[in-house]
Amino acid sequence: MVAGQPTDVYQQDQSDDGEPKGTAGKPMLNVLQHADIGNTVAVVTRYFGGTKLGAGGLVRAYTRSVSEALKSAKLTLVQITVPGTLCLPYSQLDSFEHWLQSTNITIADRQFDEAVTLTLQIPVDEVRQVREKTAHSGAEFNCESESP
Repeated sequence: MVAGQPTDVYQQDQSDDGEPKGTAGKPMLNVLQHADIGNTVAVVTRYFGGTKLGAGGLVRAYTRSVSEALKSAKLTLVQITVPGTLCLPYSQLDSFEHWLQSTNITIADRQFDEAVTLTLQIPVDEVRQVREKTAHSGAEFNCESESP
């Protein structure tokens, strides 16, 4: 399994569950790691059919099973976002909306009062970019993320 980001080795694990050591879990995890996908669990059930595969045969069988499953899997990109608000003068609205279109940031809501308040869904890795963009603009940015 790869629970979380594909590069986070601390959220990966494997088990041979009764098979000879290193013949099931490790080859399956290796396929998932090389596929560069996260939040994935691979479970292969092997029914004994009377033929002894040997260690090499088991490794090939488990590796191929996971590889074939990934070929037919429908993958979905999931982007972790945090909510944020951007309060800005009306004169800056067009400029900020144009800039936001070039990012992966989504405007969830707009409130028009003395100033414009945009409620945003911001990918975690873009919070710093929004902070930098608003730092000297006269806009006020608040985000629930503690990311730098």
